[in-house]
Amino acid sequence: MKADPVWTAACARRVDDLSIKTFHIPQSSLMERAGAAVAAVARKSGTSFLVLAGRGNNGGDALVAARLLSADPTLTVTVVKTGDGPVEVPHAPRFDCIIDGIFGLGFRGQIDPESPEGRALLAAARIKARDGAAVVAVDLPSGMTCDDPGQTGAPLPADETVTFGALKAVHAISPARDLCGHVHCVDIGFSDEAVAQALEDEKPVYGVIRSRDLLADNPWARLPAAAHKYDRGHVLVAGGSPGKTGAPVLSALASLRAGAGWATLAIPDAIMTQANIPPDLTSESLFARGRGKSGIDPRRLETFVTSRKVRSIVIGPGTMENPLGAKSLGFLCEFSREGFVVVDAGALQGIVDLMTKQRLEFKSGHAVFTPHPGEWTRMSMIRGIRGIRWPAPMGAENVLAVERACADLGVHVVYKHSTPVLCGPAPYHVDGNSRVRALVFNEGSNAMGRAGTGDVLAGCIAAHGAIGCEAAQAVMRGLSVVASAARLAAGKVGFHAVLPTDILGLIGKA
Repeated sequence: MKADPVWTAACARRVDDLSIKTFHIPQSSLMERAGAAVAAVARKSGTSFLVLAGRGNNGGDALVAARLLSADPTLTVTVVKTGDGPVEVPHAPRFDCIIDGIFGLGFRGQIDPESPEGRALLAAARIKARDGAAVVAVDLPSGMTCDDPGQTGAPLPADETVTFGALKAVHAISPARDLCGHVHCVDIGFSDEAVAQALEDEKPVYGVIRSRDLLADNPWARLPAAAHKYDRGHVLVAGGSPGKTGAPVLSALASLRAGAGWATLAIPDAIMTQANIPPDLTSESLFARGRGKSGIDPRRLETFVTSRKVRSIVIGPGTMENPLGAKSLGFLCEFSREGFVVVDAGALQGIVDLMTKQRLEFKSGHAVFTPHPGEWTRMSMIRGIRGIRWPAPMGAENVLAVERACADLGVHVVYKHSTPVLCGPAPYHVDGNSRVRALVFNEGSNAMGRAGTGDVLAGCIAAHGAIGCEAAQAVMRGLSVVASAARLAAGKVGFHAVLPTDILGLIGKA
């Protein structure tokens, strides 16, 4: 799978060091190109600039940018160096743009508000509020930690960030990404050999997926001309609860739109009349009947799945409680040896505990959990077989903990938020010999942020599983299809008017 490795701070330092000392690229050349890139981005913001320069390399980049901007007589440039003792930031002139070059990738800890750097950032924040000045950060907003994507605050959030060589976690993953504004990743001439060696020495945690490459590789294009519904794959979607019958319908329709050959819907009999089931779907009674009975009937499930050649199962859309018991979950784990399973919504409740107690596991690469952050939090309250928590996959330590937890269950888990993060039982192989611990999708938008879009995604993932994709490709291609369809829908109905049914209707175009 093609993905761009996300550099850690240590990797970035290693690239810089090797490029200069081993491969003899002058540091001055790298800094000149970096400063020129910053100046080019800042120049679009106006004619009056406040440049904040710290003592490190990104302070040097900011000073190069200031020099290049000053060469234009139509521009006004004010430079403040925070390493030269007490700092006075001018307040009188109006500034169109603030270039933040105080702290770079090596920053850790907290900024002392009484330090020269702290005072400069506070003054700049006031100027931004007063003048509406754009903030252009060099590498990252000062005070943020490069490798921590879970950060939710910065003294001076950026409107635009210019970074060099590759994205870092702070640029690629929300919520930290949201503080960086629009990120420009610029090639300033690092040695390719230095990059390759640094990635080997300082293993990346994350890899950012290239959706264009994924969409170009269409698994359904390999079907023979005489392919029929079973070749495309039969998807079963089981879920629904009172007032929430639309969710499993969306999932089932999405599986068809994504390429599946047949989709069957299973909804509890008591609410079947509430569902608006389109003629494209078939339905089956697979839930237990009778007083005091609830959830999936394991015998009916096994009989139907076996007799109707089901290849992929989605459990949970529209459920508030888990419809799986020990026997039905045990069957799903057995089914995953040949088939594909997506566990969504209410079906995630207590599933880790149940699998742990029953000593159950899925076949690796054949099962996906799709929790949003709230569902992830509830799931993380349960400790796995080795007593490992499920922390949100923000940062290397947490990602490794989730990887170990996934290995206990044989499952891949996608943290379904604005920049979804996928973790699995083992590292993912990406371009060349690179391996990453987690895959990131950061090409979505909040046009997808509506109830029902996750149900569409679950159906898309299941369809990919039915055609033979393993978990990582199924999830990332599913996300790429849904995000692309959302962009197309926004062009038709307007960005803030996109509904899950709009996305559903354009999956084929994506």
